Amino acid sequence: MRFIFCLFFTIVFLSNSNSQSFEWESKASDAFCHISFTRMIESDQNEYLIIGGENCKQYLYKFNKNGHLQWLVYDDYLIGEFEDIVTFDNSKTFYLIGTAANFTAHVNFYQIDKDGVFLLRKKLKTRTYLTQGFLTNKINGSLITFGSGFTPHQQSWPAIEFRSPEGDTLGKFEYPLPWNATVKKAYLNERKEILLFCSTGGFGPLTNLLLDSTGKLIEVKLWGRNIDAEFSYHDMVKKDSTYYAFVDYDCFNSSCERGYYIFRFNSDGDSISMTPIGKRYVSIAATNDNGLILARSSLLKLDSNLNVEWEKPFKEGVEILSLGASKGGGYYGSGTIYDKSLRGYKNYVFKTNANGDIEATNNYPQYQIYPNPFKDELRFELPFGEAFNITLYDMQGKKVVDVNCVGSTYLNPDFLNQGIYWVNITDQKGVTLFSQKLIKLN
Repeated sequence: MRFIFCLFFTIVFLSNSNSQSFEWESKASDAFCHISFTRMIESDQNEYLIIGGENCKQYLYKFNKNGHLQWLVYDDYLIGEFEDIVTFDNSKTFYLIGTAANFTAHVNFYQIDKDGVFLLRKKLKTRTYLTQGFLTNKINGSLITFGSGFTPHQQSWPAIEFRSPEGDTLGKFEYPLPWNATVKKAYLNERKEILLFCSTGGFGPLTNLLLDSTGKLIEVKLWGRNIDAEFSYHDMVKKDSTYYAFVDYDCFNSSCERGYYIFRFNSDGDSISMTPIGKRYVSIAATNDNGLILARSSLLKLDSNLNVEWEKPFKEGVEILSLGASKGGGYYGSGTIYDKSLRGYKNYVFKTNANGDIEATNNYPQYQIYPNPFKDELRFELPFGEAFNITLYDMQGKKVVDVNCVGSTYLNPDFLNQGIYWVNITDQKGVTLFSQKLIKLN
């Protein structure tokens, strides 16, 4: 075994100027199959799980509290992205669901543990149903996924499916409406009723459906009956028994107030207030002090009365796509930044303190091991200036490579037999930073 040399590349720079910036060395991509982060959640010990897509495959990433990528896993059933991820009752098991390039006939269902090991993979055919997400509560042990049903004329309407923990469909319900609508968010209220918040996907009213726990429709709720108006839910969050939605509202006459609003709903799905917001945001989260935090090109903090407390802008080109309030205080999220010189997008994760100031940010990819499968060469791309230990194990747990390196390196793998290996990258204190399964070919 022999490692030839170490290469070096740019480190991450942070700026605490008035416009918070992100700089890194990640490659930009504007191709159809680019890297994307679509949803980020916090697990134990302030670690973060992120779903998305890369190279036209569905990927799951795990970052530690310092923003370092620890591992990634992917599934190559079909082209597409993971759509949603959820865990129940503080379980170590996470459920994922994904669609294949928006093909409505296929849904991929998974169970995965906190170490990235797939406990279950299942490819499901749902015919007319497109799954978009999970209800974050179980009902009588069943999981509920939601999205849209489609008619032969491509009209869409709200739909849900009851699923077993193994992904099998136990029941399917569609709710035909005279206008297009798709479920954007679903919640369980204190009476164990299901609330579906639906956007029209075009012109028409916002539609909220109230269902009983068996999926039976109780009532259709409308806001904005003018069919010439366009309403879109961008993101929603539940806080106690109140639901907050960031809504884009537009119309084609002078009788409505165009703009961006925070809509507040009660547990019946009735709109009880609307608060104008000066510009468009795409993510919203509840804060630990009973307020709200909104994000897109900046972070906007609102108090419990929806008054602005502060706003922290980011560098031009930044767009935050996923946002949450950290259990340890502050906020976390992921998103993209457009690089004008490369004419493409880069991806990042970040964490702030309670005042919205960046504490840690890092790019993806930080640790790249390629090609995989490998044959004649195996390369390790590592952050500049840090010392790492690279250990390779065979499937019997035998250590076959153990080397220290600063920066990037490559391995001549001629001495390795064909088969499956596990690589582990640790820092100088022995803390695991990244792990990945590798396949050696003849």
